[in-house]
Amino acid sequence: MKKVALSLLAFVLVGALAVAQDAPTLKLSGYLNTGVEVIAAGSAATSTIYGDDAGNPWGRFDLNGAYGTDTNGVNWRLRTATNGTAPTIKYAYAWSKFADGLVTVKAGAVDDGTFTTAGDIGADFTDANSILVAVTPVAGFSVGVSWLLANTDLMPDSGFSPTPTTTLNYALSAAYTADKLFKAEVAAKVLGSKATEVLVGVGILAVDKLTFAVDADLASLDVSGSNAFYKVSENVSYAVTDALSVGVLSYQYVWGADVKYYKANGVDTFTPFGFDVKPNFSYTVDPVIAVGAGVKYHMGPSGTITFNKSTYINAYNDSSWIDVNPSATFTLSPAAKIIASYNLGYSLDKDKASWTVADQKNQALLHTIKVDFRYNF
Repeated sequence: MKKVALSLLAFVLVGALAVAQDAPTLKLSGYLNTGVEVIAAGSAATSTIYGDDAGNPWGRFDLNGAYGTDTNGVNWRLRTATNGTAPTIKYAYAWSKFADGLVTVKAGAVDDGTFTTAGDIGADFTDANSILVAVTPVAGFSVGVSWLLANTDLMPDSGFSPTPTTTLNYALSAAYTADKLFKAEVAAKVLGSKATEVLVGVGILAVDKLTFAVDADLASLDVSGSNAFYKVSENVSYAVTDALSVGVLSYQYVWGADVKYYKANGVDTFTPFGFDVKPNFSYTVDPVIAVGAGVKYHMGPSGTITFNKSTYINAYNDSSWIDVNPSATFTLSPAAKIIASYNLGYSLDKDKASWTVADQKNQALLHTIKVDFRYNF
């Protein structure tokens, strides 16, 4: 099966531009993110070069390319995620449109946002090493089938990358947008003959100045409810004026009975439910300066999990904490901005005796200062 998949992939990659009727064009773009992070707890402090938007040390540099016509082409992204790391291929795929755009085929390390859920989870199953066939029978409505190739990370959000198999793995997706009414998405991942994960989301477009979206990720459905992991998010914001917006972002996390929450003392304890709630606001002072702030309350285990010895284990140590996060954004140009932020984190755990700067989730009081630079070209 793998040889067949690679042969089909090679055929599409080589043939996509061969049938082009118009002269192809080349477009290049890129993104740079870097900055500084300082973390202090008690009398100890650490500092590092850190890209807050990328979420890793040193930040990120992307070089994007697109070569083709209106109906055929190839797209790619080269990414350097850390200092001294050679660029890797984030995505690289060929695509073709058929029947006046009714059918779109993508093959390779695919990147596609057609079926991404509208809420803050913002997930889909089409960004993978795959062959994607998407059909748009009417404006606003698309359905897709993705053949997930053997080396695909089958559970990208869980931290668990299983050994590649030769079973037939695919994803079914659908998205519908009713102009000025709503946007909805649903997708299912099928490994072998079992549906293992489902994504669903809806966003309301009918109310002027209101953003409202709900999405959910229901994972590990094939291994019984005792090992399932459910994540739900709600994102609501309202533009009070042209300058002022207020909102609330919330998450709920639900685990099956066999999913354990790993405490700092090494004892697995069953904590089936966790949640985040974060009211926030943003205010544009002028074309250059915007300010904002949020207050986040977290209770129970959160959404970061790893796979260890046949049991999902949550890696965070705190059961609850509060974050207060003011920030200021300085727009240097349409392409460049600097975001300065401060986060005051306070742990509500009863056991604060073992905290250190490195163990950021078990702090009595934690101060974090970030200055983040972002540039698009």
